[in-house]
Amino acid sequence: MPADVLEWVQNDLIFAIPIHSTECWLIPLYTKDRITLKKTNNCKDVLDKIEQDVVNKVEKTFDCYKKLSARIKKPKDIQLISKHNKSLSLFTQQLPALENKE
Repeated sequence: MPADVLEWVQNDLIFAIPIHSTECWLIPLYTKDRITLKKTNNCKDVLDKIEQDVVNKVEKTFDCYKKLSARIKKPKDIQLISKHNKSLSLFTQQLPALENKE
């Protein structure tokens, strides 16, 4: 992550280590197919196949994830996609506890 971006978001940034790959968290943004939504393996390959309009190839770079996550506009969007991914759901359930520590 570029240093100027980290400085800009440092007070709002929470790091997460997903149980499944981060790409699995993003799949619900790009499909409504029930089988694809449940994927927890090879999620990078799944995203490569279903979302070629946003990126040609999913790469583990800041710019790529920024483009792929651009559809997340509001906290409600995260709540909706977390319903399809247990790992993301567990993460979002922990956020209120972090907020109360401030």
